[in-house]
Amino acid sequence: MNSIKSIFKLLTIILMLNFTLTGCLTVSTVESGSSESTTNEPTQMATAFSDYSQVSTTYDSSYFYVSSDGIPDHQMMVGIVAWIAQVPVPHSYSGDNAWSIPLETAYSDSPLSIEDDFQRGALGIAVNGIPIFNPINASGLISKDIGELDEFGGHSGRGDDYHYHTAPIHLEESNTPTIIAYAFDGYPVYGTLEPDGSEMDTLDSYNGHEYSDGSYHYHGTTTYPFMLGAFRGTVNLEGTAPHTQVTPQSQAYPPRDGNPHAINSDLITGLTENATQDGYTLTYTYNGATGSVDYSWDIDNNFTYIFNDVDGSTTTEVFKRKN
Repeated sequence: MNSIKSIFKLLTIILMLNFTLTGCLTVSTVESGSSESTTNEPTQMATAFSDYSQVSTTYDSSYFYVSSDGIPDHQMMVGIVAWIAQVPVPHSYSGDNAWSIPLETAYSDSPLSIEDDFQRGALGIAVNGIPIFNPINASGLISKDIGELDEFGGHSGRGDDYHYHTAPIHLEESNTPTIIAYAFDGYPVYGTLEPDGSEMDTLDSYNGHEYSDGSYHYHGTTTYPFMLGAFRGTVNLEGTAPHTQVTPQSQAYPPRDGNPHAINSDLITGLTENATQDGYTLTYTYNGATGSVDYSWDIDNNFTYIFNDVDGSTTTEVFKRKN
C-alpha cells in the first residue's frame, strides 16, 4: 500500500511540474475546425490585387502569397494627433517574407476574439499590399479613438512600418462590389456591398456572414471592430494572450534600434516624397511652431534622419538596416 501511495505521489509531482513549465512557455497552437471547409481559388484571389502595381502575388499548394514594399499610393500620416515619432519607410515583404493567406479555410469551433488575442502582428492584408492590424493597440486602446491614425486609418508602428488599424474601405470601387482585403483565416473582406452589388446584409458577431451560395466573407465597416471581431476561421497562433499573433507572419525590419528621437507634436500636417523618390519630409506642429523630419535611404540600406525640431535645433542620425 505504501508503495502505491509513493508512486501516486510521484506521478502527481510530475504532472504539477509539467503544468507549471507549460504555463511559462509561448503557446503555438492550431485551432480545431468544423467540417465546413472550402478552398480558395488562387487565380480569383489574384484578381483582387491586380489593380495595384506595387503588389505581386503567387501561390503554392497551401498558401496564396502577397508581396509589396509596404508603401501605399495614397497620402500617409496626415491628421495624426497622437504620434509616437515613427515614420513610414519601405519594407521587403517578399520572397520568404511575403504575406501568407491560407488556401484552405474551415470554421473554427472556438473562434478567437481580437479583444483577447492578436495584439501583435497583422490580422489580414489589404489588396494594395498594406497589412491590417488589430484596431486595439498594444496598450489595449482603440487606435482610432485616441487620434493615432491618419484619414486612411493607418500610421507607422515602432518598426517605421506603415499599416492600417481599420478596414481600408477607401479601396472599394464606387458602386461596385469589391474585395478590399483578405483576413489571415483565408476569408475575403468586402466593402459596403455584397458580391451581387446589393446593400450589406446583417452582420454576425465576427463582422461577416454567410452568402447565398454558402460561402463566408467579412465586411469592412466604419465602426468598431472595423474588419473582424473574431476569426471565423481557424488560424495558427503563437505567443501569450493578449500579445499573440497569427502565423505565418511577415516581418518588418526597422532601420532604427530602440526609441526614436523624441518629438513633441500636436498634429502631423504633411508627408511629401522627395524628388529622387528615396525619402520623405514629414511636417508637424507643436504649440503653434512647425517642425519636420527629413529622412531618406540608399541602396545599401543606410537610413538618414534629419530632425528639425520646433525649438530650432537640428539633429542628424544615421542607421544601417540589418536585414
